[in-house]
Amino acid sequence: MKATRLFPLGGLLLLLLLAQGVVEAQGTLEVVPYQAAGYRFKVYSPGTVPSDYGSETFDDSAFSTGDAGFGSGGGCPLQPTVATTWPVDTDLVVRKAFNLPAGSTNLRVMVSIDNDVEVFLNGVNISGGLVVHEGCSTLDEFRFAAPDSLLRVENNLLAVRAVDRGVESFLDLRVLVGGEPAPTPTVTPTPTPVCGDGLWQWPAEQCDPPGTIGDGYMCPFDHVCAADCTCVDIFPPPTPTPGAGSFNPEVGANVSDDEHDVNADIMTTFNLPVTDLQYEVLYTFTPPEFFPGKEVPTGALVGVINAVSTLGLFNGRCNTVLSVTIPIWQATKDTTSCQVTYPDQFKDANGNGLPDGIDCYPDFLLRMLPGLTPIERFYGQVVSPLTVSMNIVTFAAGALPGYPAAWGKAQVAIPNDVGDPERQARPFEPVTDYCTPLSSETITYGLSQDNPATPGDESGAEVRRNPHYDGAYTFRWYAESMRDADGDGLENSIDTCPLDSNTDLSPKEETMPGGPDQDGIDSVCDPDPVNPCWPDSPAPHNPSLYPQWMQDCDMDGFWNRLDTCPLVSNGCNTVWCAQGNPWDPSWDNQADADGDDIGDACDPHPYTPDGQPLVATPSVDVYISGPPPPIGGMVELAVAQSGPPTNSAAGSPADSSAWYYAALAGGAAAALALAAGGRYARRRWLR
Repeated sequence: MKATRLFPLGGLLLLLLLAQGVVEAQGTLEVVPYQAAGYRFKVYSPGTVPSDYGSETFDDSAFSTGDAGFGSGGGCPLQPTVATTWPVDTDLVVRKAFNLPAGSTNLRVMVSIDNDVEVFLNGVNISGGLVVHEGCSTLDEFRFAAPDSLLRVENNLLAVRAVDRGVESFLDLRVLVGGEPAPTPTVTPTPTPVCGDGLWQWPAEQCDPPGTIGDGYMCPFDHVCAADCTCVDIFPPPTPTPGAGSFNPEVGANVSDDEHDVNADIMTTFNLPVTDLQYEVLYTFTPPEFFPGKEVPTGALVGVINAVSTLGLFNGRCNTVLSVTIPIWQATKDTTSCQVTYPDQFKDANGNGLPDGIDCYPDFLLRMLPGLTPIERFYGQVVSPLTVSMNIVTFAAGALPGYPAAWGKAQVAIPNDVGDPERQARPFEPVTDYCTPLSSETITYGLSQDNPATPGDESGAEVRRNPHYDGAYTFRWYAESMRDADGDGLENSIDTCPLDSNTDLSPKEETMPGGPDQDGIDSVCDPDPVNPCWPDSPAPHNPSLYPQWMQDCDMDGFWNRLDTCPLVSNGCNTVWCAQGNPWDPSWDNQADADGDDIGDACDPHPYTPDGQPLVATPSVDVYISGPPPPIGGMVELAVAQSGPPTNSAAGSPADSSAWYYAALAGGAAAALALAAGGRYARRRWLR
């Protein structure tokens, strides 16, 4: 990457510091200034930054050398200070070594960024993960403090990951020690009375006060610039009914033997009651003491999942209860040697008795979890009565962006190819609703068992082992519910009128959903709530072809209850697909840019998710008996309370705990829905 100075600096940065009122308290020393020279840097494609870039042992010998600031150029105020080009829509890693005066304390890294940033000092993440930022950067906008115990006189290493998401990019920083800086005041120019005309422009419009130094601020896609220079929502989102939805997962766990150092089986349960919203995000974090660190033979049987899911089939109500048992095997964690597609993972191409999803790494996992290499992977599948796969991937502590390393090793369970950005919606899926209640029971073996499908004997390998010392070991779980935009207690994914509180009975009730005409569309937004579909709909009801309740009123290839826009054609757009013909990639394909389960074709805010997810963060103890730890007393594996623990639901020793096996369980039940076409294809696994 060529380092190119875009602007003769002179006293520009000093003027900007003075203009913004950045004043340092007496005793403060700037050890790395803004516009510092000699950074090691490299530009990466989005999501491909190595997970160990912040380590002191990371090899940056292939990096280029350049000066700060890094940026794209453009209209934001700090762009004239760019010295090294950083293209938009890419990731950037910069690394710099520096020395400190003896006795230095109170180190702060002050960052100016557009868009997101993560900061390591001497191999330790001091930003708490990736910090998200929108709009133009300003001086000293973020401050990340380092504990004095991290500091040393020579060869301190600063490593920074920056992420740009379009329009303009920018990164610069400075490092301060000693003293305490005075607050950085915000300088806001006085707006000129006349600004915007209140008329929407394509694709968006700038909203700067005329006659001032504009910051290039653009209104969001679905906003207009008003006369007072504010961006106004064209379609204000609905006001949810407080407390209508709930999200309180019920978890339980125990070990077959609570003695220290034994290879105990771990048995868990995971339940969502019928009144709860379905989950969308599920991460679990495990104390490392339960991982023996031994290699398990590929193909060894390491566990089993028994799950019960509640489904709605063929546009009907949620009254189908489906049970499935999924065996779980040890699978390769090598992401490079051999890769396999989603449909091919069920095959056994080399005839060794193992599904190819065990022998090879699924390529869709690389797209879902870019830049992450697991330390362990399990794989399970069944092909009857439904074809279901399950990939359970475990990552090193701190590897998942946005979550502290203190939470432990992170696990993600992915049913089928749910969440693959290249996954195509599948017309006329039989499963139209994936509902609660949901429950599962999981057994993970302490010692592996033999796989009878292979000639070798894979039994006896250590999969899990109880910790050595006596005490309570804390397991943690982070989960987010699906969104409920109108607050009526129904997730957008099962709500055919997601922006209007339903007036008919829920699809979970003992009747056909969709009002008097039973077409699956709630009466509150149904153009004709008495008759199936509506008089001028593309597919008026024809009882000689299908029952009254089996409807695709807009004739786009998706049942009303499966369709992300049941009143607007956003699938095939012709009878071609409805007649079972091949899918044309140019069709809308249930597009949902913001992933809120409301299709772009009918979403008034296609780039802003409608509805807020509820968050549950159970934190539960598992008790192990053994010798006291060397310092005496009970082991207390307390975890720093960081992250977004709103609306948390916590377990207790009385009702036991679930850790990543709860993730397996929830994921397994999700797989029972066959990823259910357009409605469930966009589940996300990284924040």
